Parts: sequence; structure tokens; C-alpha cells
Amino acid sequence: DMVSVLIDFLVIALVVYFGVKFLRLDKLDKKKE
Repeated sequence: DMVSVLIDFLVIALVVYFGVKFLRLDKLDKKKE
């Protein structure tokens, strides 16, 4: 159970991290235009 919980946490953390990263890139691109 511990392993599955850690894996789920890591997956969610990666999704949130990359999601925020892409959103910031989109905002920066819009500002440049």
C-alpha cells in the first residue's frame, strides 16, 4: 500500500509541476506578443 500511495503522489506531483510549467510558458509567450 505504501508503494502505491507514493507512486500516486509522485505522478500527481509531476502532473501539477509540468502543468504549472506549461501555463507559465504560455503566459510568457503571450506577454512577448
